[in-house]
Amino acid sequence: MDILIVEDEAILALTYMQCLQELGIRDVEHAFCADEALRAVERSRPKLILLDIKLGDGRDGIEVAKIVRRRYDVPIVFISAFVDMKTLNRAWSVHPAYILKKDGQYNVLKAVVTELLEL
Repeated sequence: MDILIVEDEAILALTYMQCLQELGIRDVEHAFCADEALRAVERSRPKLILLDIKLGDGRDGIEVAKIVRRRYDVPIVFISAFVDMKTLNRAWSVHPAYILKKDGQYNVLKAVVTELLEL
């Protein structure tokens, strides 16, 4: 798998998939929650993870990133609508490649993915 999208809002996940398809990336998987994400990483070993910080199932994306970073060398891009300073500091502590704001600027997402996957 090229990219794993971890996003609890289906419409956003579909939007991200469309952006990736515009870049020619077709091998994309989507997980709604932390447990699904961890199983997908174990099974498919993505080249990149697009990870929402606030997931709806108890564990947040930062906790997922900590587990992934301990086990695998996979670049992580956090994407979040709102992040307070405490959460932002926690997010940076797991050394993501980028932290992006959910603001509809999909050209930024495409540029980041292009850079990280060297397209």
